[in-house]
Amino acid sequence: MILKPINDFMQMLQNGEYAQAHEVLEDDWKVLRSEGKKDESNILKGFINAATAFELKRRGRHSAWRVWQTYLKYRPLIDAVETLHVKQYMECATYIDAKYEEVFRASEPDGKLAESDQSSVRLNTHRFRHSSMK
Repeated sequence: MILKPINDFMQMLQNGEYAQAHEVLEDDWKVLRSEGKKDESNILKGFINAATAFELKRRGRHSAWRVWQTYLKYRPLIDAVETLHVKQYMECATYIDAKYEEVFRASEPDGKLAESDQSSVRLNTHRFRHSSMK
């Protein structure tokens, strides 16, 4: 069920089609939520919010950072959820993390991440790597 949408989602992120990427996961997110699979639906919600944050950042909207926080909030669930899709979720999250630096850096005039963004990337990458080792 979820493998193709995840692959399509990552392809759209790669192509810079952030708004479209958001839409790709929407139906699966709603299905998982209606089935009571809260953690797994929240993982998809985080992915959807990551794509939205990229689009907002590209448009120069300050709300991008707030939306990005939703992704960060749900990312640790990948390590906790029992699903056959953990590998795909992990690959997607790793790709999103790399894309974050690219998108947020590209929008800065000097090509550097703002200090608050740099700290967030370092902190959350450390947290994710640490939680993945458990």
